Amino acid sequence: MHFHRDFERMYDLIRQALRHSGVQIDKGEIAGAFCPGDYDLSIDGRKFCGIAQRRQSHAFVVQAFVITEGSGASRAELVREFYARAALGARTEDYPQVQSSSTASLQELTGMAPHAASLFAEGVKEVVRRGQSEQGLADAASRLVLPTVAEVQHMASVLQQRYNPAVSPN
Repeated sequence: MHFHRDFERMYDLIRQALRHSGVQIDKGEIAGAFCPGDYDLSIDGRKFCGIAQRRQSHAFVVQAFVITEGSGASRAELVREFYARAALGARTEDYPQVQSSSTASLQELTGMAPHAASLFAEGVKEVVRRGQSEQGLADAASRLVLPTVAEVQHMASVLQQRYNPAVSPN
């Protein structure tokens, strides 16, 4: 499975969603940022988003973690402390050396304060809506198959047993 094309699509979606902010969205690893990767998204050298994927044998999902509000430096500090505890005894070159100055929120980086989260969400919805057509929506709706209540309950039980075997099924 080749997911880089989908990473690019996510990058483009986020870039378009923020186009009204007037800021340049850059892509590429940010030194000192947590969860570093080629698809760190940044403004003026400070990471506000990381794009990641999860793979299974027949599928994968691409998602973006976007820091919209609050202090990016505070979040970076929490992650730095996590790495320090999780890597206790490891060599420092074996885990990211997080610097608080590497990360910021959209609220800090753009003129979107104080409602950066809702403004960003509206921007994403606008981009998605522009790519939809009535026929496309109708076609997608006709193919949509939702699980039954019994199927959802069964899957919840399976997952509960897998991840918390001490809990007995209902």
